[in-house]
Amino acid sequence: MSMEQLSELEKFLHSQSAEGSQQGGGSFTLAREKALLKLANFQLPFAGAWAVKLVQAAVSAGAQVAFSATLGKRVATFSFDGNDKWEIEQVEEAFFNPEPTKIRHLRHLLSALWQVGVAEKRAFQLSLPGSEVDLVWNGSTLSRVPMGRQADKVELVVTHAEAGKNLLSEVLTGAKRNQEIAEALKDYCFTCPIPLLVDARRFDALQHCPEYGWNESSFPIAISFLQEEDAPQLKVPSGTFLGHKEFQNSELMDGAGLETITKKMMKAVEPVEYCTGAALISVNAGLHSQGESSGYLWKLRQRSSKCFWIQDGVAAQIQTFPTEPSAVSVACFLPAHDLENDLSGFYIADQRTRNRRLEKMGVLLRETVSSLESVSGKEIKKHNKSRYQKLGNATLFLGIGIGHYITWGIGALLVSFGVFARFAERAEEKKLLQSLERELHLFVKNWLKIYKAKKQKTP
Repeated sequence: MSMEQLSELEKFLHSQSAEGSQQGGGSFTLAREKALLKLANFQLPFAGAWAVKLVQAAVSAGAQVAFSATLGKRVATFSFDGNDKWEIEQVEEAFFNPEPTKIRHLRHLLSALWQVGVAEKRAFQLSLPGSEVDLVWNGSTLSRVPMGRQADKVELVVTHAEAGKNLLSEVLTGAKRNQEIAEALKDYCFTCPIPLLVDARRFDALQHCPEYGWNESSFPIAISFLQEEDAPQLKVPSGTFLGHKEFQNSELMDGAGLETITKKMMKAVEPVEYCTGAALISVNAGLHSQGESSGYLWKLRQRSSKCFWIQDGVAAQIQTFPTEPSAVSVACFLPAHDLENDLSGFYIADQRTRNRRLEKMGVLLRETVSSLESVSGKEIKKHNKSRYQKLGNATLFLGIGIGHYITWGIGALLVSFGVFARFAERAEEKKLLQSLERELHLFVKNWLKIYKAKKQKTP
């Protein structure tokens, strides 16, 4: 939708005119007024959650190209490729029906529209593929407005301020709204299976995980993809296997040498399209002040391991593993599209199945976790090439009898640890390396204690 069309939307909202064709003028019926009163209490669990629901709407409807969010001063614009699943009449009718629809992608879209349109009284304009009219909500009524063109994608424009507010209010509200939207998309939608662009910047990559991805306090050292027959599949975000500009500047991600490990590991990762589950193993570290005269020093940090349950491309729920917090942690990503959730869409209601799958994943990860034990001081110093090759090959096929793993990064981990140890001349780096060796050992010991290998049944 161009700026000219957006200007037409603003004119429509400000004039409150009835010139736009109000087909379906039942917007003013008593039944719809009652429905709006009921929907006014609809609330999603966190700021910006409605934008996350838009990503889910795109993914569940089968979008293939990309999901784009453009955050302007007065409005936010979202777009994605659509198909014949989207119908103006269907959306209009469902908008005034508080009862949850069984149509998955429509349910996600309605959650977003109810939050911004009814609960927050913000105006929006919705274009759907193949339609020559748009749905325009002015804060109180829904109208069909002829646009003189046939839309070729799904596009939603939402005002930042409450409908009817002046221009100054829109601008002042815009910065806060944009921050909420950007944070929600980055925190919950980095697992999106199609390219996710926020102001033209891609965020669909496992290493963009806010807690366990590559940032100033987290350094991934291994990544694994689990394959199992007859199990729900997770589509891996394609951005995981692309070079990201922010990851190329080591000065931005300096971790006393830890960033070298992460860089080498990410270069060793080979593309995987689908898997039963994925896991990032990361080292947690941060700068600590040593006083005014001594500056800052890198130290390891304790963090729990967590599982991200992915439903229609986003993290619908985050669950903590029952392991001890450690400087080495696991971020696991499991599909949940076949599990029921609550009305908000951000809580997996089927706890029994969820806990059973989490337990199974913990057991299947034993082999990947055990491989970390080989990163001993002796192995690092020797930097034994044959040993590295042996370990690298061994991690390609793990869990015989219980599953099939494709694990990348362990071999690169040993090489880069060797490089790290070789060039760790500063006392700071040597001390960090020694602490990391101890933490790796404790992490592996704790994980294997909790997730015991299942005994194979004898024929």
